[in-house]
Amino acid sequence: MNFLWSCYSFLFHFIGVGSSGALIAIEICLRKLDYSFQRVCGPCVDVRDTVLRLRTQREMTVQKPQQYLFIHLAVLEYAVRRRFFDSIENLDLGNFLIENN
Repeated sequence: MNFLWSCYSFLFHFIGVGSSGALIAIEICLRKLDYSFQRVCGPCVDVRDTVLRLRTQREMTVQKPQQYLFIHLAVLEYAVRRRFFDSIENLDLGNFLIENN
């Protein structure tokens, strides 16, 4: 079990399945990153596929673009902190911007 989760207890209360689904998707993606890091191919995770698989068990999971963005940024933050990248200088975050019209 992850050290962080073994030392602390958290209680989350959400109104919608989208928000709670985002947290579930993040947890799954982080575990996939840790697992794939040990493989020859290196760290790899597919957020879209993870959400689609979640939807087979829980409808309406991750409904809003902001929830997808949050998942991607949380996974990226985790990967940076775990030093899965040799350098973060070449990361292109231009596609993470949301334009408000």
